[in-house]
Amino acid sequence: MSHTEVPADAGKVEKELRHLWRSEAEKSGTGPVLCSRTLNLVVYCLAAADLQAAAELLDPIVMQHPCRAILVSPAAANAEQEIHTEVSASCLTSHTGNRYIGRELISIVAKPAAQARVASIVRALVLPDLPVFLWWRDANSLGNDLFQQLRELASRIIVDSAGLEDLQADWPRVHSLFQSPDTAVSDLAWSRLTSWRQLIAQLFDGPARTPYVHRLRRVVVEFGNEGSSVQADALLLAAWLARQLGFRNPQPVPPQGAREQNVSAVWELSRTGSRLRLELRQGKRPGHGVCAVFLSCDEKDAATFVVSRTQDGKGLATRSELPGQPPLRRLVRTGEDSPSRLVSRELEILGRDALYEEVLRMASDLTPALSAA
Repeated sequence: MSHTEVPADAGKVEKELRHLWRSEAEKSGTGPVLCSRTLNLVVYCLAAADLQAAAELLDPIVMQHPCRAILVSPAAANAEQEIHTEVSASCLTSHTGNRYIGRELISIVAKPAAQARVASIVRALVLPDLPVFLWWRDANSLGNDLFQQLRELASRIIVDSAGLEDLQADWPRVHSLFQSPDTAVSDLAWSRLTSWRQLIAQLFDGPARTPYVHRLRRVVVEFGNEGSSVQADALLLAAWLARQLGFRNPQPVPPQGAREQNVSAVWELSRTGSRLRLELRQGKRPGHGVCAVFLSCDEKDAATFVVSRTQDGKGLATRSELPGQPPLRRLVRTGEDSPSRLVSRELEILGRDALYEEVLRMASDLTPALSAA
């Protein structure tokens, strides 16, 4: 990979990139290099130390979505320069044979005093007439001044609400992203739930199982034991289940007895003719994210449905038990949802995710009860 440091000036960055591509063409010996791009990807990193990790995540993304990538990060406290800018260019070999894909990367590291200049530099560097995706990798700084400036450039924002430290206090920042009707939002915490949602829905496929959807009276979402607070993945899945089942008006339930069962939050929701008890519970499995979902009907029906993560973390297991029938089990290999894989999926979407926005509103109705978690 060819790379070099350049002054924090958009014109000089563009000039250096052209020089690097000429150097790449001479090294390859294949003649001129054609660098095609389908989008702009602006990545905000947590700190300068996160730049290398973010750059490594980009390689599989660029294979599917050739782009101009601009990495932005706050500088370390002892940094010598107000703004440090570096560019790199290289050709990646795809897995589909002798196909070379141009990868160009611009890194901008700035001290707080120079943050105001960063947005103008990025604005000058994004390629016109191509969509701009803003991948904001620090959920806890959502809404700061730089975010507000960069979001104006973006046609879609990618966040990961699983990184929020305090859902009860911080969730409004995620919800506020939808105040702009021109900006669509992707949440990697929501994307990680795709397989969960598909398998839960499939549990009720067929004429013998569909009626039990209307008889569910209790839902428990269990999450990993990393940390002591409720995790965003679990909150989103609980909100999705409540929304899909048609229950509304969540009312917190006093936690006295529930705490003995490691229950972090409990609600009762209602719909015409029935009520639902919804619980978030910390399980014994290590790690982060949802580890199991339990759905059960009332004592009269005695039907239960379970989806749980396999021990190796690479699959989901389902189990359904209906009165008078043997248990039905299924194992589905889902693989690992790496950030690169998740972001690649999101780069294929330009429109708004109406379902996620509705689930987000339901999650906002649930969050006040988390103060007791």
